[in-house]
Amino acid sequence: MMTRREQLLPLVVALVSVIACKREPEPAAATPLAAASESVTPSVENGSAGAEPEAEAEVLEVMQALGDQGAAVVVVRPRHWASLHDVLVPWSTTLPREASMLADLLQERTGLRRYVARWLDATPVELEGWDEARSVVISYGEVPYGGPPGMATPSMSTAAGRLLPVRHQVWMPASDPAALVASLDRMLAGQGAPFPLLVEGRAGAKALRGDAVTVAILPLEKAVRVVVFQGAFGVDEALLLEHMRSHLDASPAVAAPTPARALLVRPDAVVSALVRPWRMRPLAAWTGSVEILDAVATVSPDWREGAISRGLQIVLDAELLMTDEGAELDDSAQSLVVDDGVLRLRSAMSLTPEGEGILAAASRGAGRVLAAPVDDAWVDVAVQADVRAMLEATAAPPGFEAAEAAGELARAVQEGGYFATLYMALRHPFGALRVAEQLARRERLPVPIDVLPNSARVVWRGLGEQGPRVVVALGWAGDYVDRPLAGMVPVIKGEPGFESLRMDSIRRDGHPVTVFGLGGESASSLDAEEGSAVPGLVRARVSLARIGADLATRDPERAAWLTGAGEVTMTFEHRDRALLGELAWAPGKAAIQAKPVPRLEHEDWSSPVGMPVGDGARCLARAGRAVATGLGASVTVDPEHESAVLGRALAEAEEPLRCAEGHEATAEAAKGLRRMLGGTHR
Repeated sequence: MMTRREQLLPLVVALVSVIACKREPEPAAATPLAAASESVTPSVENGSAGAEPEAEAEVLEVMQALGDQGAAVVVVRPRHWASLHDVLVPWSTTLPREASMLADLLQERTGLRRYVARWLDATPVELEGWDEARSVVISYGEVPYGGPPGMATPSMSTAAGRLLPVRHQVWMPASDPAALVASLDRMLAGQGAPFPLLVEGRAGAKALRGDAVTVAILPLEKAVRVVVFQGAFGVDEALLLEHMRSHLDASPAVAAPTPARALLVRPDAVVSALVRPWRMRPLAAWTGSVEILDAVATVSPDWREGAISRGLQIVLDAELLMTDEGAELDDSAQSLVVDDGVLRLRSAMSLTPEGEGILAAASRGAGRVLAAPVDDAWVDVAVQADVRAMLEATAAPPGFEAAEAAGELARAVQEGGYFATLYMALRHPFGALRVAEQLARRERLPVPIDVLPNSARVVWRGLGEQGPRVVVALGWAGDYVDRPLAGMVPVIKGEPGFESLRMDSIRRDGHPVTVFGLGGESASSLDAEEGSAVPGLVRARVSLARIGADLATRDPERAAWLTGAGEVTMTFEHRDRALLGELAWAPGKAAIQAKPVPRLEHEDWSSPVGMPVGDGARCLARAGRAVATGLGASVTVDPEHESAVLGRALAEAEEPLRCAEGHEATAEAAKGLRRMLGGTHR
């Protein structure tokens, strides 16, 4: 099984580059861009060291030169490390003993570098020839499989015990490529033995091979590209070498001009990342296949067939859940910016036409939240969205619409694993809520959910004699009658800690508002006369300093770091064909000025991004579900009945299989599905 160190090696290489230098970087000069692939010669030049442009041209060009096969793209900008370091160091001195390692890491620029070197079993080295004034770009999780749902799993030879490796690429700018190659070779020497056959014929290149990771270090004109192959299983040595040699070069591709891409290439971030959910699908299938092969290696031969069938069923089911059809989001990006002592973690989720329609519906019917004084609030959250309209505008994702119970849905997501869960959050977030809401309707709920609030305000004012002081105001459209909510109050008051709960029904702007108060709070705690417009969909503010001040007498050590932690704010808004968010934190500052995410210039793009959803893809998905069902059933019967079960499954899958085989893009995958039921692994 691959160790965590081997899995994260590409990111570690980039991390080392962030903190490897001891001097402050010089401003970037205007230099021609270096290609990320020997076959690519960029023609755009980087901006000069003056006012920072809205887009970092070199990052965009390198990203496109590396190709579009990575599940994620990470950009590290070492020139901003000092500003992050300066913000965190004063606060780190107040951390409790349990966090002493973090405080130690932040005390000096090279502290983190020592820990990374220890983790790599390597000696810290200076990265000679590295141009720290320019950005490092990583393409992570490039699986040599892909296509619509149901294509990756049958394209792999998992049942036969063979699996090609996943590839990662790290592009490092260099003032002296040869010196940087030598430095990286020394730093990674502990990861394996020299492997010159891999880079034969490539002048100045180095390569090494470990137990589960093979690394090639390739010099370019003004950069070095590190290629990492990870996790090959059962592949003939000659074929594996041929595969890796043929995949040393990048395959350039134009990235869709989405808001997420625009956020990724802004030059003000210390680090930024972009996720392509549709590329997570083959990565999930590859990771699942690794787990199957690891598991099969530990079971007795008598259990091998059943373990493979059950594993393939889980992996195929998970892949089929990760559909592009009806997607609400395309790609997503996050960036960490240091802005005058404030750390701002920004996000941009590019919306498909379906996503645009859903958020437009949520905004049209949104109410105005009640105003609340926040001078003494520990936590203040305001939401302005018509949740019912949003849900009604949302369709359940394909594969979930037939779910009959919450347990069935939870089991599907659990078996799908981390990637399937993350995919739903990044591709179908509103659809997942719609499925949960539809399942909840079938349960015996104490309060009907036919009508949902169109605004909400939650304020936690601290701790009083009666416990937490909290007030919650829910705004409603129309003439909502909150009698069911009132009926719940006596029941809740019977629970420990809720004895002081009260409910008030008021009207504001002609609409009903339900206010819950705890710890002596009531409707009078909020401004019932005038509504307050909330910029965007969600706004939240948490005063860690006030919480820390209250804890000072009970837990002085933890109170100290909370008091010094200042304030955290969060906002979400719908703008620029994207769902934009920001989580801001200012250590040592009592208050933060809320700032919108900068306007992200983008162009029209073909959405949803990923494989087009055509008739062949739909047929392949139908066939895949029938095959997965058959594989699952085959492990529940006696061996003498197994062939009959698989035969029935093949008969049920016959029509969609023929349909998929009739389309060029899905024909080979359909044949792979046939083989999965045909017993070739027995």
